[in-house]
Amino acid sequence: MADSIVLTDGAKFKCSHMPVAQGTSAGITVSPVASKTTVGGAKPILNGATVGGFTLAAGCNFQVLGVSTPCLSFKLPPASGSLSEKGQAVYTEADLSAIAAIPSTGNATPGLAIQESQTKLKA
Repeated sequence: MADSIVLTDGAKFKCSHMPVAQGTSAGITVSPVASKTTVGGAKPILNGATVGGFTLAAGCNFQVLGVSTPCLSFKLPPASGSLSEKGQAVYTEADLSAIAAIPSTGNATPGLAIQESQTKLKA
């Protein structure tokens, strides 16, 4: 198998309305994540995860008719790879385009970007 970048809760996350990607220290939430496995000190994101915290305070400034309508969260599509923890698939860089296409729960706008900084793993 090829080397893969595993997507983790240590990444930076950005909806299409945010000027700068934010991490969990800025209020972005990611659940579920791996309970035992870590990659560079961060936990891999597990299949079916929700990434949330895309509020006005976090930088999502989307408006409809002058009313703040932030993205709020994104329910990730199924992970496509074969990497797993306890039989539950983890997301890798191969999933990024599918993740970018999913609509947000707050305003149905797609555009979640995940900026992972850790290195590739041999999978």
